[in-house]
Amino acid sequence: MNVAKLVTTSLILGASLTSAALAAPPTNTVQIAVDYADLDLTTRDGLEVLHRRIVAAARTVCPAPRNADVKLKGLARECRTQAIEGALRSIGNAELAALHAAGRDRG
Repeated sequence: MNVAKLVTTSLILGASLTSAALAAPPTNTVQIAVDYADLDLTTRDGLEVLHRRIVAAARTVCPAPRNADVKLKGLARECRTQAIEGALRSIGNAELAALHAAGRDRG
């Protein structure tokens, strides 16, 4: 039996991204399951595809509207960072984590 491998990025979204909501506990959580059962994580291609899927999921659950102010854009960016890092921890693949870190180092 082939059980699909899933990682869920779970983070605070919407009103929780406003400065007023930062002092209060989160009330809403958005989750997206990222399926990677079709990928071979022993290959660079497989790792890159999974990384792109995780980043896309984080952008979906942590959007920053085009007309958002600098503070809200910063909160959305931090939300995405936390979602991606949480997903990487859940997967526990050192090569995937290194791929992500290498991308951050490039700026």
